[in-house]
Amino acid sequence: METVVRYTPLCGVGEDSPLCSLLEIDDYTILLDCGWDDSFDVALLDPVLKVLPRIDAVLLSHPSPAHLGSLPYLVGRCGLAAPVFSTKPTRRMGEMFMFEACLAHQAVSDFAAYDLDDVDAGFRLHPRWTELRYSQKHLLLPPAAPAGAAGGGQGPAGGGIAITPLPAGRYPGGAVWRLTLLGSGQEVVYAVDFNHRKERLLNETTFTTALAALQPALLIGDAVNGLAPPAPPRHKRDEEFLDAITATVEGEGNVLIPTDAAGRVLELALLLDEHFARARCVIAATPVVLSYTIKTVLEFARTQLEYLGSEMVQAFSHKRTIPFTFRKLAVITRLEDLGAIPGPKVVLATLPSLDCGPARQLLVDWAAAPRNTIIFTERANPGTLAHAL
Repeated sequence: METVVRYTPLCGVGEDSPLCSLLEIDDYTILLDCGWDDSFDVALLDPVLKVLPRIDAVLLSHPSPAHLGSLPYLVGRCGLAAPVFSTKPTRRMGEMFMFEACLAHQAVSDFAAYDLDDVDAGFRLHPRWTELRYSQKHLLLPPAAPAGAAGGGQGPAGGGIAITPLPAGRYPGGAVWRLTLLGSGQEVVYAVDFNHRKERLLNETTFTTALAALQPALLIGDAVNGLAPPAPPRHKRDEEFLDAITATVEGEGNVLIPTDAAGRVLELALLLDEHFARARCVIAATPVVLSYTIKTVLEFARTQLEYLGSEMVQAFSHKRTIPFTFRKLAVITRLEDLGAIPGPKVVLATLPSLDCGPARQLLVDWAAAPRNTIIFTERANPGTLAHAL
């Protein structure tokens, strides 16, 4: 019997918006990511809510709100009870992303899209969440009953479905999902927001190497940077970034770098700490990372060496350097603590949208002084203050 595989984008197609789509293999329905944007507008989830009763499983690729932002709402408010699959860092870092966003919005408004209890229900207390390691195969759907038995089938869904996460290279624990249709041996690959470049924190994705061997029947990907000009080498980008910081602090100015809660912030924290700790780098300024959840994020990240890049692993193996033990970088969770730090400051602060959070308040406090600088390290989401700037 021929197996029907149907892919339906629910959002994230044709525009820079959160990712959410439906993969149907015969009568088995998989939700691929469940992102939400910075507005947390419930109306944007209408396409998901219409198919919610049919969802049999949820696969999460990355821990950012653009990939799992609606999970607390769907579980806590809408009763989504399907099993969820991800790596351990995606689950834990995703929880921190959603805690950070909730706390930031609640501090400035009557935020009601979801609350901290919904985050607990969607992550820490979720009874049907399975954490997988990279390259660990898991039987998502057992094979059907033998031929002749009730419900027996000959196609891929009847033969069962196995899932395997592969390193995506953008976030710790970020995954490219490989789905194997056991009845036919065909492959379906879900690969979004993967990174071709090696960084301090993470290695590049292994997906592109594996793709030639996989030869999937269906490849689901994205091309968000397809029309962007080629990025310069890492050392060139770092040099330009650090030169802008140095020029500002030498002029007695402060630098604001809006960033996320548990992803890009780690790479930037490593870069700033390394730069300010160099013996030849004598700068009368203090690098700071400021977010509500940063101490919890760092504590967890230190235990996830298997998901970090070779540079981090080698530093630990050869020098016994504990990951994210900073020499110069100050780690604070309250904006009030920033006042106790003298001199110019270089601050990594949430949220990247600048719609709320410590970064928004620092923008208000510092924007009027020409000597201060704001540096955006990633493209901002449409509809946000960061995008307008």
